Amino acid sequence: MPAEPRYDVVIVGGGLQGALLTLALLQRTPALRLALVEQSATFGGNHTWCLHPADAPASAEPLLSQLIAHSWDGYEVRFPGLKRQLSGRYAAVTSARLHAVLAEMLEWHAGAQAYLGHAATEVAEKRVVLSDGTQLQAELVFDARGPESSAAGGRCGYQKFVGLELDFAHEHGVERPILMDVLAEQGDGFHFMYVLPLSPRRLLVEDTTFSRSPRLDLQACAQTVRAYARAHYGEPVCEVRQEHGILPMTWARHGEAPQAGKPLVVGYRGGFFHPATGYSFPVALRVALCVAKGVAEGQVQRRLAELWRGHRQQARHAERLNWLAFHAFAPEDMGHVFERFYRLSETLIHHFYALQCGPVDWLRIVVGRPPKGVSLKAVWRAV
Repeated sequence: MPAEPRYDVVIVGGGLQGALLTLALLQRTPALRLALVEQSATFGGNHTWCLHPADAPASAEPLLSQLIAHSWDGYEVRFPGLKRQLSGRYAAVTSARLHAVLAEMLEWHAGAQAYLGHAATEVAEKRVVLSDGTQLQAELVFDARGPESSAAGGRCGYQKFVGLELDFAHEHGVERPILMDVLAEQGDGFHFMYVLPLSPRRLLVEDTTFSRSPRLDLQACAQTVRAYARAHYGEPVCEVRQEHGILPMTWARHGEAPQAGKPLVVGYRGGFFHPATGYSFPVALRVALCVAKGVAEGQVQRRLAELWRGHRQQARHAERLNWLAFHAFAPEDMGHVFERFYRLSETLIHHFYALQCGPVDWLRIVVGRPPKGVSLKAVWRAV
Protein backbone atom coordinates (compact mmCIF):
# COMPACT_ATOMS: atom_id res chain seq x y z
CA MET A 1 0.00 0.00 0.00
CA PRO A 2 1.47 3.43 -0.92
CA ALA A 3 2.48 5.80 1.87
CA GLU A 4 -0.19 8.35 0.88
CA PRO A 5 -3.19 6.61 -0.75
CA ARG A 6 -5.46 9.00 -2.64
CA TYR A 7 -9.26 8.82 -2.62
CA ASP A 8 -12.23 10.87 -3.72
CA VAL A 9 -13.75 10.64 -0.23
CA VAL A 10 -12.40 9.68 3.20
CA ILE A 11 -14.87 9.10 6.03
CA VAL A 12 -13.58 9.00 9.60
CA GLY A 13 -15.84 7.01 11.92
CA GLY A 14 -17.59 3.76 11.09
CA GLY A 15 -20.56 4.21 13.42
CA LEU A 16 -24.11 4.88 12.27
CA GLN A 17 -23.44 8.13 10.38
CA GLY A 18 -20.22 6.97 8.73
CA ALA A 19 -21.79 3.65 7.73
CA LEU A 20 -24.92 5.23 6.21
CA LEU A 21 -22.75 7.79 4.43
CA THR A 22 -20.61 5.04 2.92
CA LEU A 23 -23.59 2.96 1.81
CA ALA A 24 -25.40 5.92 0.23
CA LEU A 25 -22.28 7.13 -1.60
CA LEU A 26 -21.37 3.73 -3.03
CA GLN A 27 -24.95 3.01 -4.06
CA ARG A 28 -25.21 6.32 -5.91
CA THR A 29 -21.65 6.46 -7.31
CA PRO A 30 -20.27 2.89 -7.51
CA ALA A 31 -16.96 3.96 -9.08
CA LEU A 32 -16.15 6.29 -6.18
CA ARG A 33 -12.73 5.87 -4.58
CA LEU A 34 -13.66 5.83 -0.89
CA ALA A 35 -11.92 5.04 2.38
CA LEU A 36 -13.72 4.39 5.67
CA VAL A 37 -11.65 4.65 8.87
CA GLU A 38 -12.86 3.01 12.08
CA GLN A 39 -10.79 2.54 15.23
CA SER A 40 -12.72 -0.56 16.35
CA ALA A 41 -12.55 -4.03 14.80
CA THR A 42 -16.11 -3.82 13.48
CA PHE A 43 -18.47 -1.17 12.14
CA GLY A 44 -21.41 0.13 14.15
CA GLY A 45 -20.23 -0.67 17.67
CA ASN A 46 -22.75 -2.46 19.88
CA HIS A 47 -26.08 -0.70 19.42
CA THR A 48 -29.71 -1.01 18.42
CA TRP A 49 -31.09 1.96 16.51
CA CYS A 50 -34.83 2.39 16.16
CA LEU A 51 -36.86 4.52 13.81
CA HIS A 52 -40.26 5.10 12.31
CA PRO A 53 -39.67 4.14 8.65
CA ALA A 54 -42.30 6.70 7.60
CA ASP A 55 -39.78 9.34 8.75
CA ALA A 56 -37.44 8.32 5.93
CA PRO A 57 -37.87 9.64 2.37
CA ALA A 58 -39.01 7.21 -0.32
CA SER A 59 -35.58 7.45 -1.96
CA ALA A 60 -34.07 5.77 1.11
CA GLU A 61 -36.04 2.54 0.75
CA PRO A 62 -33.38 0.58 -1.23
CA LEU A 63 -30.83 1.32 1.49
CA LEU A 64 -33.17 1.03 4.45
CA SER A 65 -34.66 -2.30 3.42
CA GLN A 66 -31.23 -3.94 3.70
CA LEU A 67 -30.63 -2.69 7.21
CA ILE A 68 -33.88 -3.27 9.12
CA ALA A 69 -33.52 -6.34 11.34
CA HIS A 70 -36.89 -6.13 13.14
CA SER A 71 -40.18 -4.40 12.37
CA TRP A 72 -43.52 -3.97 14.14
CA ASP A 73 -46.91 -2.47 13.33
CA GLY A 74 -47.15 0.13 16.06
CA TYR A 75 -45.89 0.63 19.60
CA GLU A 76 -47.20 1.70 23.00
CA VAL A 77 -46.40 3.90 25.98
CA ARG A 78 -47.32 3.34 29.62
CA PHE A 79 -47.57 6.09 32.22
CA PRO A 80 -49.29 6.02 35.62
CA GLY A 81 -52.15 8.05 34.14
CA LEU A 82 -52.00 6.92 30.51
CA LYS A 83 -51.65 3.73 28.48
CA ARG A 84 -51.78 4.25 24.74
CA GLN A 85 -51.16 2.24 21.58
CA LEU A 86 -49.93 4.20 18.57
CA SER A 87 -50.06 3.12 14.96
CA GLY A 88 -47.36 3.40 12.35
CA ARG A 89 -44.52 1.04 11.54
CA TYR A 90 -41.63 0.95 14.00
CA ALA A 91 -38.32 -0.74 13.14
CA ALA A 92 -34.88 -1.59 14.52
CA VAL A 93 -31.43 -1.70 12.94
CA THR A 94 -28.74 -3.66 14.77
CA SER A 95 -24.99 -3.18 14.75
CA ALA A 96 -24.55 -6.75 13.50
CA ARG A 97 -26.81 -6.14 10.49
CA LEU A 98 -25.17 -2.78 9.77
CA HIS A 99 -21.69 -4.31 9.86
CA ALA A 100 -22.67 -7.23 7.60
CA VAL A 101 -24.30 -5.04 4.95
CA LEU A 102 -21.48 -2.49 4.99
CA ALA A 103 -18.68 -5.08 4.89
CA GLU A 104 -20.29 -6.74 1.86
CA MET A 105 -20.71 -3.40 0.11
CA LEU A 106 -17.05 -2.48 0.66
CA GLU A 107 -15.91 -5.89 -0.57
CA TRP A 108 -17.82 -5.55 -3.84
CA HIS A 109 -16.47 -2.09 -4.70
CA ALA A 110 -12.93 -2.18 -6.02
CA GLY A 111 -12.29 1.48 -5.25
CA ALA A 112 -13.45 1.24 -1.62
CA GLN A 113 -11.12 0.49 1.27
CA ALA A 114 -11.88 -0.14 4.95
CA TYR A 115 -9.31 0.82 7.60
CA LEU A 116 -10.64 -1.14 10.57
CA GLY A 117 -8.66 -0.96 13.80
CA HIS A 118 -7.12 2.38 12.81
CA ALA A 119 -7.59 5.54 14.86
CA ALA A 120 -7.30 8.94 13.18
CA THR A 121 -4.77 11.22 14.86
CA GLU A 122 -5.39 14.14 12.50
CA VAL A 123 -8.46 15.01 10.45
CA ALA A 124 -7.98 17.93 8.07
CA GLU A 125 -9.82 19.34 5.04
CA LYS A 126 -8.15 17.02 2.52
CA ARG A 127 -5.98 14.73 4.65
CA VAL A 128 -6.38 12.14 7.39
CA VAL A 129 -3.43 10.81 9.38
CA LEU A 130 -3.79 7.38 10.97
CA SER A 131 -2.22 6.11 14.19
CA ASP A 132 0.30 4.01 12.22
CA GLY A 133 1.49 7.09 10.31
CA THR A 134 -0.43 6.40 7.09
CA GLN A 135 -1.68 9.58 5.43
CA LEU A 136 -4.88 9.41 3.37
CA GLN A 137 -5.42 12.15 0.80
CA ALA A 138 -8.88 13.02 -0.52
CA GLU A 139 -10.88 15.73 -2.21
CA LEU A 140 -13.53 15.41 0.52
CA VAL A 141 -13.02 14.41 4.15
CA PHE A 142 -15.98 13.72 6.46
CA ASP A 143 -15.60 13.58 10.23
CA ALA A 144 -18.34 11.21 11.38
CA ARG A 145 -16.95 10.33 14.80
CA GLY A 146 -19.18 10.28 17.86
CA PRO A 147 -19.91 13.18 20.23
CA GLU A 148 -17.04 14.78 22.10
CA SER A 149 -17.59 14.45 25.85
CA SER A 150 -16.90 18.15 26.49
CA ALA A 151 -18.62 19.56 23.40
CA ALA A 152 -21.86 20.58 25.15
CA GLY A 153 -19.98 22.45 27.87
CA GLY A 154 -22.51 21.54 30.56
CA ARG A 155 -25.36 22.97 28.48
CA CYS A 156 -27.19 19.69 28.21
CA GLY A 157 -28.92 16.87 29.99
CA TYR A 158 -28.27 13.24 29.18
CA GLN A 159 -30.18 10.22 27.99
CA LYS A 160 -28.38 7.29 29.58
CA PHE A 161 -29.36 3.66 29.25
CA VAL A 162 -28.34 0.07 29.87
CA GLY A 163 -30.02 -2.67 27.85
CA LEU A 164 -29.98 -6.44 28.15
CA GLU A 165 -31.00 -8.82 25.40
CA LEU A 166 -32.76 -11.64 27.22
CA ASP A 167 -33.95 -15.11 26.22
CA PHE A 168 -36.88 -16.75 28.01
CA ALA A 169 -37.93 -20.39 28.25
CA HIS A 170 -41.48 -19.46 27.26
CA GLU A 171 -43.10 -16.89 25.00
CA HIS A 172 -43.10 -13.48 26.68
CA GLY A 173 -46.31 -12.27 25.03
CA VAL A 174 -45.06 -8.78 24.07
CA GLU A 175 -46.50 -8.04 20.62
CA ARG A 176 -45.17 -4.54 19.99
CA PRO A 177 -42.44 -2.28 21.39
CA ILE A 178 -43.03 -0.40 24.63
CA LEU A 179 -41.22 2.89 24.18
CA MET A 180 -41.84 4.10 27.71
CA ASP A 181 -43.00 2.09 30.70
CA VAL A 182 -42.66 4.65 33.45
CA LEU A 183 -41.52 3.32 36.81
CA ALA A 184 -42.82 4.50 40.17
CA GLU A 185 -39.32 5.34 41.47
CA GLN A 186 -37.81 8.12 39.40
CA GLY A 187 -34.28 8.43 40.83
CA ASP A 188 -32.07 11.22 39.42
CA GLY A 189 -34.31 12.04 36.46
CA PHE A 190 -37.14 10.79 34.28
CA HIS A 191 -36.81 7.00 34.58
CA PHE A 192 -38.53 4.42 32.40
CA MET A 193 -38.09 1.02 30.76
CA TYR A 194 -37.91 0.45 27.01
CA VAL A 195 -38.86 -2.97 25.63
CA LEU A 196 -38.35 -4.44 22.15
CA PRO A 197 -39.73 -7.90 21.29
CA LEU A 198 -37.05 -9.38 19.01
CA SER A 199 -38.66 -12.84 18.78
CA PRO A 200 -41.41 -14.71 20.66
CA ARG A 201 -38.87 -15.64 23.36
CA ARG A 202 -36.35 -12.80 23.19
CA LEU A 203 -36.60 -9.23 24.47
CA LEU A 204 -34.29 -6.24 24.54
CA VAL A 205 -35.08 -4.45 27.82
CA GLU A 206 -33.43 -1.08 28.53
CA ASP A 207 -33.29 0.91 31.73
CA THR A 208 -33.37 4.56 30.57
CA THR A 209 -33.06 7.87 32.42
CA PHE A 210 -33.19 11.48 31.23
CA SER A 211 -30.87 13.12 33.74
CA ARG A 212 -28.73 16.19 34.48
CA SER A 213 -25.87 13.84 35.41
CA PRO A 214 -23.88 11.73 32.91
CA ARG A 215 -23.01 9.21 35.63
CA LEU A 216 -24.13 5.72 34.63
CA ASP A 217 -24.03 2.81 37.10
CA LEU A 218 -23.91 -0.18 34.76
CA GLN A 219 -24.36 -2.82 37.45
CA ALA A 220 -27.27 -1.10 39.17
CA CYS A 221 -29.08 -0.47 35.88
CA ALA A 222 -28.55 -4.09 34.77
CA GLN A 223 -30.04 -5.25 38.07
CA THR A 224 -33.05 -3.00 37.48
CA VAL A 225 -33.53 -4.57 34.05
CA ARG A 226 -33.34 -8.09 35.49
CA ALA A 227 -35.83 -7.27 38.24
CA TYR A 228 -38.25 -5.69 35.75
CA ALA A 229 -37.96 -8.69 33.42
CA ARG A 230 -38.61 -11.17 36.24
CA ALA A 231 -41.62 -9.20 37.48
CA HIS A 232 -43.26 -8.92 34.05
CA TYR A 233 -42.08 -11.89 31.99
CA GLY A 234 -40.53 -14.45 34.32
CA GLU A 235 -36.93 -15.52 34.89
CA PRO A 236 -34.71 -15.20 31.77
CA VAL A 237 -32.72 -18.30 30.88
CA CYS A 238 -29.95 -16.41 29.10
CA GLU A 239 -28.47 -12.92 28.77
CA VAL A 240 -27.40 -12.70 25.14
CA ARG A 241 -25.64 -9.34 25.23
CA GLN A 242 -25.55 -5.93 26.92
CA GLU A 243 -25.46 -2.45 25.43
CA HIS A 244 -25.28 0.98 27.03
CA GLY A 245 -24.93 4.61 26.09
CA ILE A 246 -24.92 8.22 27.25
CA LEU A 247 -26.38 10.64 24.70
CA PRO A 248 -26.46 14.46 24.99
CA MET A 249 -29.83 16.18 25.25
CA THR A 250 -28.66 19.69 24.44
CA TRP A 251 -30.40 22.97 25.10
CA ALA A 252 -27.74 25.06 23.35
CA ARG A 253 -26.52 25.01 19.77
CA HIS A 254 -24.38 21.95 19.06
CA GLY A 255 -22.23 21.61 15.95
CA GLU A 256 -21.34 24.12 13.26
CA ALA A 257 -22.38 24.73 9.68
CA PRO A 258 -19.96 23.37 7.02
CA GLN A 259 -16.93 25.64 6.79
CA ALA A 260 -14.38 26.14 4.04
CA GLY A 261 -10.90 24.92 4.91
CA LYS A 262 -12.14 22.29 7.35
CA PRO A 263 -13.36 18.69 7.11
CA LEU A 264 -17.13 18.29 6.82
CA VAL A 265 -18.37 17.31 10.29
CA VAL A 266 -21.50 15.14 10.35
CA GLY A 267 -23.32 12.87 12.78
CA TYR A 268 -23.46 13.61 16.50
CA ARG A 269 -20.23 15.60 16.44
CA GLY A 270 -21.68 17.85 13.76
CA GLY A 271 -24.96 18.37 15.61
CA PHE A 272 -26.96 16.17 13.22
CA PHE A 273 -29.19 14.42 15.77
CA HIS A 274 -32.55 14.90 17.48
CA PRO A 275 -31.78 16.88 20.68
CA ALA A 276 -34.94 15.81 22.51
CA THR A 277 -35.23 12.09 21.76
CA GLY A 278 -31.81 10.65 20.92
CA TYR A 279 -33.29 9.20 17.72
CA SER A 280 -30.34 9.76 15.41
CA PHE A 281 -31.24 7.43 12.54
CA PRO A 282 -33.63 9.62 10.47
CA VAL A 283 -31.29 12.63 10.62
CA ALA A 284 -28.22 10.51 9.84
CA LEU A 285 -30.07 9.02 6.87
CA ARG A 286 -30.96 12.47 5.54
CA VAL A 287 -27.33 13.53 5.82
CA ALA A 288 -26.19 10.42 3.94
CA LEU A 289 -28.66 10.91 1.08
CA CYS A 290 -27.89 14.63 0.89
CA VAL A 291 -24.14 14.04 0.67
CA ALA A 292 -24.52 11.25 -1.89
CA LYS A 293 -26.58 13.55 -4.10
CA GLY A 294 -24.18 16.44 -3.57
CA VAL A 295 -21.13 14.35 -4.50
CA ALA A 296 -22.85 13.11 -7.67
CA GLU A 297 -23.70 16.71 -8.62
CA GLY A 298 -20.36 18.18 -7.53
CA GLN A 299 -22.16 20.44 -5.02
CA VAL A 300 -21.75 18.61 -1.74
CA GLN A 301 -20.86 21.62 0.42
CA ARG A 302 -23.85 23.62 -0.83
CA ARG A 303 -26.23 20.70 -0.36
CA LEU A 304 -24.95 19.96 3.14
CA ALA A 305 -25.15 23.65 4.13
CA GLU A 306 -28.79 23.76 3.01
CA LEU A 307 -29.58 20.65 5.02
CA TRP A 308 -27.81 22.11 8.07
CA ARG A 309 -29.89 25.29 7.97
CA GLY A 310 -33.15 23.34 7.81
CA HIS A 311 -32.01 20.98 10.56
CA ARG A 312 -31.03 23.86 12.84
CA GLN A 313 -34.48 25.44 12.48
CA GLN A 314 -36.00 22.25 13.86
CA ALA A 315 -33.27 21.56 16.43
CA ARG A 316 -33.65 25.00 18.03
CA HIS A 317 -37.23 24.23 19.01
CA ALA A 318 -36.28 20.81 20.40
CA GLU A 319 -33.47 22.40 22.42
CA ARG A 320 -35.92 24.86 24.00
CA LEU A 321 -38.10 21.92 25.03
CA ASN A 322 -35.06 20.24 26.60
CA TRP A 323 -34.28 23.40 28.55
CA LEU A 324 -37.82 23.57 29.91
CA ALA A 325 -37.91 19.88 30.82
CA PHE A 326 -34.64 20.01 32.73
CA HIS A 327 -35.11 23.43 34.37
CA ALA A 328 -38.84 23.84 34.98
CA PHE A 329 -39.42 20.44 36.60
CA ALA A 330 -37.96 18.53 39.50
CA PRO A 331 -36.49 15.18 38.41
CA GLU A 332 -39.43 13.26 39.86
CA ASP A 333 -41.89 15.43 37.89
CA MET A 334 -40.28 15.28 34.42
CA GLY A 335 -42.44 12.31 33.46
CA HIS A 336 -45.52 14.55 33.42
CA VAL A 337 -44.02 16.42 30.45
CA PHE A 338 -43.85 13.25 28.38
CA GLU A 339 -47.25 11.98 29.53
CA ARG A 340 -48.78 15.23 28.29
CA PHE A 341 -46.90 14.92 25.00
CA TYR A 342 -48.23 11.42 24.36
CA ARG A 343 -51.79 12.69 24.70
CA LEU A 344 -51.31 14.77 21.53
CA SER A 345 -52.31 13.64 18.05
CA GLU A 346 -50.43 10.79 16.41
CA THR A 347 -49.63 12.99 13.42
CA LEU A 348 -47.92 15.55 15.64
CA ILE A 349 -46.03 12.84 17.54
CA HIS A 350 -44.72 11.38 14.27
CA HIS A 351 -43.69 14.84 13.06
CA PHE A 352 -41.79 15.36 16.31
CA TYR A 353 -39.88 12.07 16.11
CA ALA A 354 -38.97 12.85 12.50
CA LEU A 355 -37.85 16.36 13.55
CA GLN A 356 -40.07 17.75 10.82
CA CYS A 357 -42.59 19.84 12.76
CA GLY A 358 -44.38 22.84 11.33
CA PRO A 359 -45.00 26.06 13.30
CA VAL A 360 -48.44 24.84 14.40
CA ASP A 361 -46.93 21.57 15.66
CA TRP A 362 -44.38 23.38 17.84
CA LEU A 363 -47.07 25.74 19.12
CA ARG A 364 -49.38 22.84 19.98
CA ILE A 365 -46.62 21.13 21.98
CA VAL A 366 -46.16 24.09 24.35
CA VAL A 367 -49.58 25.79 24.40
CA GLY A 368 -52.29 24.61 26.77
CA ARG A 369 -52.53 23.45 30.33
CA PRO A 370 -48.98 22.95 31.62
CA PRO A 371 -47.87 19.52 32.87
CA LYS A 372 -48.16 18.78 36.56
CA GLY A 373 -45.13 19.87 38.57
CA VAL A 374 -44.03 22.87 36.49
CA SER A 375 -42.10 25.39 38.62
CA LEU A 376 -41.88 28.98 37.40
CA LYS A 377 -39.54 29.73 40.30
CA ALA A 378 -37.12 27.09 39.03
CA VAL A 379 -37.25 28.62 35.56
CA TRP A 380 -36.59 32.07 36.99
CA ARG A 381 -33.58 30.80 38.98
CA ALA A 382 -32.19 29.06 35.90
CA VAL A 383 -32.50 32.23 33.84
